[in-house]
Amino acid sequence: MWSFCGLNGVAYVSKGYLLVVQSNTGKMFKVDEDTGKAKSVLLNKNLTAADGIAVRDNGDVVVVSHHTAWLLKSDDSWGEGVVYDEIALDEKKFASGIAVRNDNKRVYVLYGNVDAPLMGKNVEREEYEIEEMEWEKESQEEKIWIYILIGFGFAYFMFWRFQMRHLAKNMNKKTA
Repeated sequence: MWSFCGLNGVAYVSKGYLLVVQSNTGKMFKVDEDTGKAKSVLLNKNLTAADGIAVRDNGDVVVVSHHTAWLLKSDDSWGEGVVYDEIALDEKKFASGIAVRNDNKRVYVLYGNVDAPLMGKNVEREEYEIEEMEWEKESQEEKIWIYILIGFGFAYFMFWRFQMRHLAKNMNKKTA
């Protein structure tokens, strides 16, 4: 079904390149905005039937297909990337686009219902749907940092308490 599709989603990254997804291969490409040279981004999984792409303020990327939304990140400006979360979408609605609000918390999926024209059916639509999504995994990761900071604070307090007890014991020996 996807053999007729090529590059299908594009997003601009302010560091001077574009990220593009290809529906029929599930690959993502990094395209230099000056030269137009494209390099394949090494990912831990293919983005099957990828259709839309958006870049978040924190550098993470959201990619959508008609059945899945993926959250990706990269530590090397998209030479390599990793899919670290995904959400199953309603296949009957056929998601076709994605947008990110600049607070990084909200992602909007456009359900374009484009499956009928793809199947050769001539159907006119007056209604389309936009759905807001929130990434559960991400909010859990933010909570982990709070626990880590509390743990470090507790460890520091215990170390300080041990040192004070040791100091008090040494002072008692000198006065006796």
